[in-house]
Amino acid sequence: MITEPFKTYPKIKELASGYFTTLRSAAEEGKTIAWGPALIPYELLRAMDIEYVLGEPYGVMCTASGLGAELLPAAEEYGFTTRFCAYSRNFIGSYLKGRGPLGKLPQADFMIGVRADCNDHVAWFEAISKMVDRPYFAVDLPKCYKQPAERHIAYVQSQLERLVEFVEHVTKRKLEEQRLVDAVINAHQLRVLWREILECCKNVPAPLNFKNQTSFMIAAVLLKGSKEAVDTYATLLDEVKDRLQRGVASAPEEKARLLWDNIPMWYYPQTFRLLEEKGLIPIVSLYTLLWGDNPLTYSQYPQPSKDLLSWQVPTTGKETLREIAKEFIRGHIIMNSLPSKLSFYGGLARDYRIDGAIFHSNWGCKNLSLGRLDVARYLGEEFHIPIHVFESCMADPRGFNEEEFLSGLDAFARSFDV
Repeated sequence: MITEPFKTYPKIKELASGYFTTLRSAAEEGKTIAWGPALIPYELLRAMDIEYVLGEPYGVMCTASGLGAELLPAAEEYGFTTRFCAYSRNFIGSYLKGRGPLGKLPQADFMIGVRADCNDHVAWFEAISKMVDRPYFAVDLPKCYKQPAERHIAYVQSQLERLVEFVEHVTKRKLEEQRLVDAVINAHQLRVLWREILECCKNVPAPLNFKNQTSFMIAAVLLKGSKEAVDTYATLLDEVKDRLQRGVASAPEEKARLLWDNIPMWYYPQTFRLLEEKGLIPIVSLYTLLWGDNPLTYSQYPQPSKDLLSWQVPTTGKETLREIAKEFIRGHIIMNSLPSKLSFYGGLARDYRIDGAIFHSNWGCKNLSLGRLDVARYLGEEFHIPIHVFESCMADPRGFNEEEFLSGLDAFARSFDV
């Protein structure tokens, strides 16, 4: 198969580097800084010229840079259990040690937490806000065990209205309505572009794989609301479509197309090189899809519920907060129940023509691991494909057994006779 480097990737790296460069200098320049998980509505912060440190990407950087061996014990010695989110322990350890991938963690003026599928996202920033004595605001997202309704949207929107008041009070500045409208429209466009890029992987061979996706998604996560990010990912989509037309693949050989479930081990990047050597190519994952727009294609909810949550271009501040609320619910509806997960994963297996699946039972993110054995069993029985489940942690290498991991991959590969 034909392969070639991506021409757009250097620009995406440049965007991500610019974000981190800005963070390094933000405190010295007297800029307002917020801390929070990657779920926070940072379109709002961008519209108010507030810089932000997102907990999960920062945890990835701590792990990938090899600092976890020092940072994790610091958080645990302070009192945080190893059952707590591994990203949070890296983040908190970085604060306690006064060092990290950006040097000293830029000090926050306030913090935001979001309880969506994971309680740790709330506890993480609530706890550290008390440690550093900074104001804190929490957003609570509803679990739509039954079909979504107007009350769910109103519940989230009312909290977002209070969040605006909170940020205005802390920063002593007013939110400009049109800037918020523009930022939210840009954020939606970016999510749509990212979804369309990933959907190109339904093609055989796939034009990009999970390893590419985790590299390309960084700016989509960090720069939601940025027009420059929208323009860059539009260029990436054009490049991916061009690769489809020319038959350019993501790997020299695609003997088996895999679904990868959960977050990869950031301290062990050779995982995907080892799979590629065997011709086993992960081409789709919920982890990367979560950062795109969810059009509810695989949802089991009735059409009126889907219509209720569909995107409507906002023109006012109130409409904009409603769209953020709908996006919150739409984006996390997959995780609400086991039937939602089975419906979603079954759709992926069919549309992406999956030959097998690897499930990472992730100690460091129990939310993304919840119910996955049921999903794995369902895919294996319904689609008659090989399934491999292994245990590890995405951001704490201390429990990783390399010999056991490699032995499991070898056994899985033999299922395909490759």
